Amino acid sequence: MPQLVVYATDTMADWEYAYLTTELARAAARPGSDLRLVFAGDGTAQVTSLGRLPITPDIDLDDVDAADTIAFVAPGGETYGAGHERMLATARRLLDADVPVAAICGATLAFARDGLLDERAHTSNARVFLDQSGYAGGANYRDEDVVTDGGITTASGTRPVPFTAEVLERAGVFAPEHADAWLRVNRDNDEQAFYRLVEIEGALEDA
Repeated sequence: MPQLVVYATDTMADWEYAYLTTELARAAARPGSDLRLVFAGDGTAQVTSLGRLPITPDIDLDDVDAADTIAFVAPGGETYGAGHERMLATARRLLDADVPVAAICGATLAFARDGLLDERAHTSNARVFLDQSGYAGGANYRDEDVVTDGGITTASGTRPVPFTAEVLERAGVFAPEHADAWLRVNRDNDEQAFYRLVEIEGALEDA
């Protein structure tokens, strides 16, 4: 059963994964879909989001099966200056299996600390934010909404909409035209894109 896995950790930033989990839930509810959302943690003890919402991981990180995983997403948070070794090991394991991996906001700092961004084009909240990691990838930093390179998608914490569109397209949940229409509606309030999005999603509901 295909699963999109979100890393659950204390202080995870609610707005950075909310669009993603909402759209995945909508896709999972469509006729014939077997998609599912899975929260994976460093253990399965309850964590608390930045918005003080309790989240109980469905599985431990070791139980994330690359064969079933369509994407692995690390949302931002306030604890990425150190630690998170098991999450980073999971990201590396999934990258080796060609599973799309994504990090937004604070999670990009952890990826930088671990060397995952040294040889990949990437973005984050700001270059100076990642410089504190001591990483060697500064020359590959891009001032863009979202960047994908070498299997990793990165974004600023202020760009959850482009991040979501990119992740859902890479995971195969959205076709490219669907992702583009969704992005233009939610980022730009584009009226024509709205009509196209309604058409696309209506066809999916009727399939």
